[in-house]
Amino acid sequence: MPKENTAPEREMCPGCPYRAPLAAMNRLWLRACSGGGCSYLGGMRPFMAVEEAAGAGKAVSALSRRLAAGAKRTELIALLPASEIDAAALDELKSCGGIALAVGPQSPAWLCAGADTAFAEASAFDTAAIAAALRSALSGADAAVVYCRGECAKKAAPGGAKFKIAGDYCRRCGACSRLGCPAITASRPPVIDAERCAGCGVCAQLCPCGAIREA
Repeated sequence: MPKENTAPEREMCPGCPYRAPLAAMNRLWLRACSGGGCSYLGGMRPFMAVEEAAGAGKAVSALSRRLAAGAKRTELIALLPASEIDAAALDELKSCGGIALAVGPQSPAWLCAGADTAFAEASAFDTAAIAAALRSALSGADAAVVYCRGECAKKAAPGGAKFKIAGDYCRRCGACSRLGCPAITASRPPVIDAERCAGCGVCAQLCPCGAIREA
């Protein structure tokens, strides 16, 4: 669990851009030092992926300290808002050779290019693409930034169609429930609340039996 809460929210909103990145992290058994914004929510259920909530602007420093203390580069990364990627953070990231997973609407591509830091970009709502970018970064030996492009759900929803669960196809496996989306009920079979669904489609990507479809 995180050591420090840095934002007032207590659950991820439907359509939160951190949900798919955290799902990709769990798929790869990655843990993180979190930065500001809502990144610390990844230390709560259902993800439990944040080991240390370092606070705004401190995720890379925390990662550097942990790696120097013996943490494995392939198991611990920095999770932070993309707005916290600056020249100082990139210098520290390069020094420790770590990986930063940055989420938000502001791309740090030009900063990474100027700092000669490996950079990859994916939609914050595409779990498979994020996992692929992380695998590529993990397979290398140098510092890397994986940028997940997405706006806060409170400012702008992903804009996709609403989704529903086809009860005849649902196997009640609980995969969608493990996303912690408030739009998905805990009932069996689960139901997607159409009024709360933001249309991000992350649940449909992770459903193993194809039961989640556009409404």
